[in-house]
Amino acid sequence: MRTALCLVLVAAALPGCRKKAKAPAAAPADAPKPVDVTADRAAAKGSWILAIARDPDVLSKLADTAGDGWRGLFVGDPAAAVEGFDAAARSADAVDARTGLARAALDLADANHSLGLLQVGLTERWLDAVGTRPNAEQTAAWRALIQARLLVRQGKDAAEPLARVGSDPSLAGWVPHLAADAASPLALHLRGQGPAPAEWPAGTSETYQQRLGAWAAARQGDWRESQRRLKGHDPEAADFAIGEGLERIGFRDPLVAGFEAQIWAARALEAVDKLEGWPAYHAARAELLLGRPKAAAQRLERLLAAPPAEAPFAMLALSEFLDRADLLAGVGALRVQALVEAGEKAAAEAAFAKLEGTTVGQRVLRSWAGAVLGKPLDTGIFPEDRDVLAGALRGEVQALGAAAKGQQDLSQLSLVERYVDRVQRRYAATLAMSGQPAAAVKARQAAEDKTAAMAPSPRNTLPALAAAAYDQVGIGQRRVALKYLSRMKEQVPAASGPAEMLRDLLSLKAMEHDGSATAGQ
Repeated sequence: MRTALCLVLVAAALPGCRKKAKAPAAAPADAPKPVDVTADRAAAKGSWILAIARDPDVLSKLADTAGDGWRGLFVGDPAAAVEGFDAAARSADAVDARTGLARAALDLADANHSLGLLQVGLTERWLDAVGTRPNAEQTAAWRALIQARLLVRQGKDAAEPLARVGSDPSLAGWVPHLAADAASPLALHLRGQGPAPAEWPAGTSETYQQRLGAWAAARQGDWRESQRRLKGHDPEAADFAIGEGLERIGFRDPLVAGFEAQIWAARALEAVDKLEGWPAYHAARAELLLGRPKAAAQRLERLLAAPPAEAPFAMLALSEFLDRADLLAGVGALRVQALVEAGEKAAAEAAFAKLEGTTVGQRVLRSWAGAVLGKPLDTGIFPEDRDVLAGALRGEVQALGAAAKGQQDLSQLSLVERYVDRVQRRYAATLAMSGQPAAAVKARQAAEDKTAAMAPSPRNTLPALAAAAYDQVGIGQRRVALKYLSRMKEQVPAASGPAEMLRDLLSLKAMEHDGSATAGQ
């Protein structure tokens, strides 16, 4: 039995992998102008999707480079994929395996990054809610500590809350080390610099020591040391906790939130750092997550100056890029983001002006880059009915007739749907950046596998679930967001932090209304 068929059988055993093509619905009289997918039909002919349709053995050849790694990616388990790629990627010339490892690690990095942003976004509301509890006076200094750390993360002056931290004797040991100009070993460690101090203030939890140590190692690019420090770590434990029983409150440091993204980004960068050509795209994504936008922009500029004539299958399969032209558009759009984050607005505008869009995917990428620059949202770039795009691609597969030997593989792996999912999620991110959170949520929901509702599956990728939780909070749907987090935390333990904060917010809201502490699931 060929390896590709093994991939199919593994994926087909999971929910959401089979989908029947539906007939296009008749358009109502007031329907918006249809999106032109003529260019998508043309691009499909040279796409990775049609490559599989013509010859399913391309999956076998891909799997031969690191079967367990690609299997992990195809079934939606990036952590297993990283481990599966690891051995094969140790060879310097294993370009496909290294590319796959970077892609899997970046999936985990993106998911953790979104979770970190969610935790940071919840912190102020959580602090306000905790401040309404009967023991607010006892928690005042602790809330000031967390608020100070939040302001530091936001690049703001934290002097005012820091002045209130010393009002609680139990925090006296922290006060000398929290000032922006403090230079003690603990002060440096609290800023993610330097080794752990020889002595910690009394009562410092082991959990917090582990997280700070892992964060500092990740900031320095040492993902191995960071992961080592997290061994035995309880992701559900708070950094600080005061009180007992029902009065117990756990505090989480927002400055450290989402640091796991840096672990996975560093691992991705190590995999493709020395590779020439298209893998520089993934290296640049890693550089951005590591807070190095200038380095990312430089990598992308070099790639755009001399892009390889062909895009390898390992770069395209399961991606939002149909072909080389789409991938080139993705490189250009990412360069806009890198330049914006590097503070080079004029260069970003010039880079944006060079972006073109013929396919739906390219138009969405251009609009996304425009949203990064703060430009108005382009209209009519993604069809109201996503099956317009999916149907165009399926139509090209069907047009192959008897030559479509891999049509069953495409169907069982839901590859057309998964391509459209990724483009639609990029569109959702564009809507969110453009100030349309409700529309963003609607787009994300349309790109979700309903047979595995709000849970990981081959189609419901971890970055998509984390982003969905973030967007749901943005429109006030905290219970829905909690469902996403609860169902993904086994694969992404960092979901535990924002999940606990949401439970607290829901419980406090319930008690405020009727005395009930039911948080929901």
